[in-house]
Amino acid sequence: MKNILITLALGLLVCAGNAQEQEATPEESPLNFGVDLYSRYVWRGLEFSDAPNIQPWASVSWKGLTLMAWGSYATSKDYAEVDFFLSYAWNGLTVGVNDYFNPVIDTVYNDYSIWTDSTTPHLVEAFASYQLPFEKFPLLLTASTFIYGADRNAENKSNYSTYLEAAYPFTTGKNEVSLFAGATLGEGYYASEAAFVNVGAKVSRNISVTEKFEVPINGQLIFHPKNRNVFFVVGISF
Repeated sequence: MKNILITLALGLLVCAGNAQEQEATPEESPLNFGVDLYSRYVWRGLEFSDAPNIQPWASVSWKGLTLMAWGSYATSKDYAEVDFFLSYAWNGLTVGVNDYFNPVIDTVYNDYSIWTDSTTPHLVEAFASYQLPFEKFPLLLTASTFIYGADRNAENKSNYSTYLEAAYPFTTGKNEVSLFAGATLGEGYYASEAAFVNVGAKVSRNISVTEKFEVPINGQLIFHPKNRNVFFVVGISF
């Protein structure tokens, strides 16, 4: 555990040093925000809410470093989530740390201030993703592991649940398509054993509302082979 944290910390320090040498392009805005609306909330093959979810987000970027706040709120009022993401991107490689917080009403898991490893409701994840530098084969590879927090087994020990994904993006007509397959390496957060947990396709395009106004819309067909679940999720962005 200590080796993982030390390696991650050193990696972020090196990334921060490299960030100081980069120049941001003038047209890039350092501050961005928006909101998405999804027909239900499904993440990495797992359904967290079967009601429509409103998902606001805001981010600030500086020379490759990005800090993002993201939330999800079910219209049925039975689910809420607030997350923070810190990442650094350079030449197709992105590394970072994510903090996921899912408050549960009227329980200790509604207390954001609890950070003790054995009792915290937070899930802290280290991740890395890499976009292959090939125009005809731009495969995106992602690896992530929960390194701290509520990902625990029956003995209250950390599972260190790991998720691996390969995604292949391409364009056809006006549509942006991504085919993806995600798996976990063992029993833990995503499944009861090593298995594929998130397999499917995402199609995105802009829908013209007026001559000067378009709304991005996407549809996702998602399979969780281990749990034998399937979802068709639709989202729009503003």
